[in-house]
Amino acid sequence: MKLLEMKRKTKRYYDQSAMSLKSLSTNKLIRLYYNESWTKKTTVLEEVSRCSYNVQTDDDAIYKRNRRHLLDIADTQGMKMISESTPGSTPNVVNQHY
Repeated sequence: MKLLEMKRKTKRYYDQSAMSLKSLSTNKLIRLYYNESWTKKTTVLEEVSRCSYNVQTDDDAIYKRNRRHLLDIADTQGMKMISESTPGSTPNVVNQHY
């Protein structure tokens, strides 16, 4: 009983500040979290599940990423962006999960 009550209390405090991320529409231009920064411009190909998307970069690489690794371009206003990585530095198709 004590453990169950502690879990409820922990969940209540967590839920006070937790926010859901907006879903992304197909063909929307977004940023991809890559090499510890929001550098790659990508386009949403499809929503695989509620929190997972297939995206395609400018150099035609296709990634499957969790929603938390994708940032809407509209949300990047005022953010300092790091220059794009060199073309050919990523394989053609990459299917990694973080």
